[in-house]
Order: sequence, then C-alpha cells, then structure tokens
Amino acid sequence: MIARLATVIYWSSLLIAVVLSIAVYMTFVEKVGGSDCVLSEEDQRLYGGDLLGADLDNISDAGISCLFERKSNKPETIYGDAPFYWLFCFLIALAGYAIKYILTGNKNPLPWSKEYNS
Repeated sequence: MIARLATVIYWSSLLIAVVLSIAVYMTFVEKVGGSDCVLSEEDQRLYGGDLLGADLDNISDAGISCLFERKSNKPETIYGDAPFYWLFCFLIALAGYAIKYILTGNKNPLPWSKEYNS
C-alpha cells in the first residue's frame, strides 16, 4: 500500500513539474525581433539601398530603427527568470522521486543499476 502511495506521489510531482514548466515557458520566454517594418517613401529615397551611403541624418527615427532591425532580422529568445523557475520544477520532481525512494525502502536509488543490486 505504501509503495502505491509513493508511486502516486512520484507521478503527481512529475505532472506538477511538467505543468509548471510549460506555464513558465508560456509566461516568461518571449521571442523578439524579426518584425516586418516598412520604410516610408521619403526614407526609402534617403536610404537608397545601401546603408553606408544612406543619408542617416535626415531619415526618420522609425526608419533608422527599421533599417537596423532589417539587418538583424533574426528573432532572439529572451528567457528572463524562466531558468530559476525551471530549477524549482526540477526540485519538485526530485522531491517526488526522493519520497518514492524513501517510502518504498529501496536499497538503491538507481534500480536499473546492476552492480548494486547483487
């Protein structure tokens, strides 16, 4: 009976850790960059297709940010505080495994290891 309770605690802690991990990803991880901005006709005329030869003094601020954003059009992932919360999720799963290990009374925390099972 205790072994079943330990298994239920273990699987429920794993489920909680996975759900929290997904929630952390949805909340804290975001992708920025790679936007589709459009230059105005005046900014396109001043840009002329070459960033080195462009009249950057007269291009609008939105046009300049669009030009430099266009050059780095690769989206970037920002994780924020997510790794800290993922560590917390890992510790929840580890605690569930430890409770299962303690309640079942196994001699070895790694039951697939044959050198300790003899």
